[in-house]
Amino acid sequence: MMQCTMLRLRAAATTSLGLTLRGVAHIVASFVLSTVVYSAIYAAAVPEAELNYPLHFGLCDPPNVTRRVAAARLAPSDAGGRVAAAAPPLAPGYKYMARLCLELPESPPNVEVGTFLAELSLYGGDSGEAAADGPPVTALDAVQAATPPAPPAMLFASARPFVLRYRSPQVRWLGNLFFMLPLVLGLLEEKQTHCAPLADELHNRRDHPVLEMRVALSSCSLQEGEPPASREAGRQGRGRREGARLGRGLAARAGCEGRGREGCGCGGLSAARG
Repeated sequence: MMQCTMLRLRAAATTSLGLTLRGVAHIVASFVLSTVVYSAIYAAAVPEAELNYPLHFGLCDPPNVTRRVAAARLAPSDAGGRVAAAAPPLAPGYKYMARLCLELPESPPNVEVGTFLAELSLYGGDSGEAAADGPPVTALDAVQAATPPAPPAMLFASARPFVLRYRSPQVRWLGNLFFMLPLVLGLLEEKQTHCAPLADELHNRRDHPVLEMRVALSSCSLQEGEPPASREAGRQGRGRREGARLGRGLAARAGCEGRGREGCGCGGLSAARG
């Protein structure tokens, strides 16, 4: 009689353990499925806020040109693959914050420049001015298609000074001596990183969206490091500010054309999604 009772208790314990494991498996499967569904809905419904815009600063020939400019042209939301050279657009109706970061080598031209200005300009236009698809239907459409579009209007402009930190020859010599091995192996570079906010609130209006961004450096002899002249940005929405990076993420992903040449610079722009 006692042996039969023990067998029954053991069978009941085994059944309870199986039900517990089955319940845990159901909970884990539900959590994984919910996470996948939420991620898919979020990616489809919430506008992308982290975007990268590579910026390549060209050469300038004083006195005709006294600034070096890098531009990022934004494609319309319905451009698809037809605008291969354009960057993704900013989300309409949101506010962005922008910060410019420059990596400056401690080269003699940069040390001689010392202080310079970096300018950010945003250009835009009417969202209803997008070109229609297909050939012109009427004579009026043909005339309008042949008429060059009006240049985009400036929506925002800001400038901030940058100063390369001065180090005496003695301090530089001691630093190079201390970090001699990493410098020789290429693990470290003689450069300085400088960041400055250019705008706290950039409202990308729906009726006049931002179509182009330009960053200008006031000195032609200034040299930038490999990737990153970049900007950090963040989006403000739904009553809270979402952190963002419109800068190193963009510069880190962007290649530098003409590396090693004087005046080569590149960077990028990115806005972090909340």
